[in-house]
Amino acid sequence: MSTKNSLKKKTTITPEDEHKIQEKEILKKPGNDNSLNRALEEEQIGEGDSAKDYQYEFIMHVCKPYKKIVYFLIKNGYVKERTPFCRHGIRSCHLNSLEGFCTNFFYGFMTKAVINILLGLINPRKKLVNNIVDLFSADCMSFCTFLGAFSGIFKFMMCTLRRLRGKDDELNSIISGALAAISLLFDNSKSRKKFILLYLFCRSLEMLVNVLDKKKWLKKIKYFECYMFGPVLSYLFYAYMYETECFPKGIDKAFLSTSKPTNREYSMFEDIYQRQGKIYFPGATRKVKV
Repeated sequence: MSTKNSLKKKTTITPEDEHKIQEKEILKKPGNDNSLNRALEEEQIGEGDSAKDYQYEFIMHVCKPYKKIVYFLIKNGYVKERTPFCRHGIRSCHLNSLEGFCTNFFYGFMTKAVINILLGLINPRKKLVNNIVDLFSADCMSFCTFLGAFSGIFKFMMCTLRRLRGKDDELNSIISGALAAISLLFDNSKSRKKFILLYLFCRSLEMLVNVLDKKKWLKKIKYFECYMFGPVLSYLFYAYMYETECFPKGIDKAFLSTSKPTNREYSMFEDIYQRQGKIYFPGATRKVKV
């Protein structure tokens, strides 16, 4: 009896062994991609990167209660293994996109938490509790969802285009970046949307100039920022003085704090407009408020 019990103990399959057997059966199927067979060969030879294996095992450990669901999704082709062009450590492209969403969501929440707590410490009796409660508001969640969705959609589309097109080039990045812009719809704040758009627009123009200069299609002008600052500032001050209803709300305080125009300067601007402005802008009405 003791020998039979010992044989039973030896022949029993642990959940870890079952996990390895099921994974190898999925990888051996002929309908899978070449990347799956390549991954299996790397496992058999033992040339897999230890850091990548650790990341994969960590995710599988976190998803331990849902292993059967993950196996079902991989088996039926819903969760794809990484392509030969993918350089991410996680073996599944879908799980890599999910990891990007969760990471950026967490970073956004922590950044918001640090800012709110620091602002609350200035006046802890009145603001600290309200700022902590604000972390769980719809506005905060929408901002964190935007950050997470931006990363998740971009990574998902990059892997999808690599799989569909069979190559990794600049077009994949362009299409993925354009589709990742959908994530801005998750943010509820209009002012924050404008701020993000203006910031990225300026950065994209700077990047465009750098690319054109690198390809020698355009030559950079020294002190270009100083030359552009004059026309931009002159137009903004004109709009602030004579097109006040078109001026963006909120920025007028910054103009007042930097320029601090007096009543005499206001009257001087009005005088200039009455004498010369009507010549260049005959249809415009007087909009200066002293």
